[in-house]
Amino acid sequence: MLSHNNIRGRGESPVTSNTMTQDFATMYITYMDKTYEQIHGNPFDRGSADSYYSRPREPHYFPNGTGHAPRISEVNMTAVELRQYDAGYSSNERDGFKK
Repeated sequence: MLSHNNIRGRGESPVTSNTMTQDFATMYITYMDKTYEQIHGNPFDRGSADSYYSRPREPHYFPNGTGHAPRISEVNMTAVELRQYDAGYSSNERDGFKK
């Protein structure tokens, strides 16, 4: 499970736990022995957000940050981006963070 107590503010050294580190605005989440960047709007972030809000899996992401056009949908995502979205969704399902 992720511990949000391991997050530090800007300018401080990244902190490492079993599953999460944060370096400035980027979080790194380890799921299934692979580390993913969780940047606001990227595929991993959108997958975890969909799970958090109990939305169905609908792969997408925002390259300019969440809510800022364009919205890239599943048909326009690469295989890597689809895996990142799925990892974000599955990681959050595993950890049980729900609104």
